[in-house]
Amino acid sequence: MYQNGLDSLLVEMTKYGLAQQDLTATLNLFSKIVPDLAREMSYVQHDNTQQSIELRFEMDCLVFLSNSPHALDTCQSYQPADIELKLFKAFALAEHDVCRDSCPQNQRGFQNNARYYAVLV
Repeated sequence: MYQNGLDSLLVEMTKYGLAQQDLTATLNLFSKIVPDLAREMSYVQHDNTQQSIELRFEMDCLVFLSNSPHALDTCQSYQPADIELKLFKAFALAEHDVCRDSCPQNQRGFQNNARYYAVLV
């Protein structure tokens, strides 16, 4: 099956009653795109094997993933990337937590979560 990233996401989102208007900014984790002096974008071919990212969620979230090739990838064959996904329970938030304390934006996010859950109690 040949499918672009947008359509892949929309197919999965519809299973939860969501539509294209519910799709906000997407995050491209492992493709590199660079602009040239004429502001043209080009895909940088590189080996993405053994790359990883760790995400932490403090709230219930829906996460939709697509492994479709990037639209600017010039490869002549359709080769979706392999993905390995691992889920685990994070440690409880400590007084000094590297995730929370690494930048002010993270601190605000954790504060907003605390306020949200305080209202629900």
